[in-house]
Amino acid sequence: MTSDHVIFIPAILLVGFVLGFVYGRRSLLAQIEAEREAMRRRKERRKAEDAADAKA
Repeated sequence: MTSDHVIFIPAILLVGFVLGFVYGRRSLLAQIEAEREAMRRRKERRKAEDAADAKA
């Protein structure tokens, strides 16, 4: 093992951790936004159903 490995391997690990953090965060934010959108649609559907029930 040369001295290059002492620098190269931790550097690659660090890059992997940073990329994993960035992509994981992006994925989490997309999931949260999708859940909010689904909740908003459910509320609108319930509101429309309640309005239809009130008319009937």
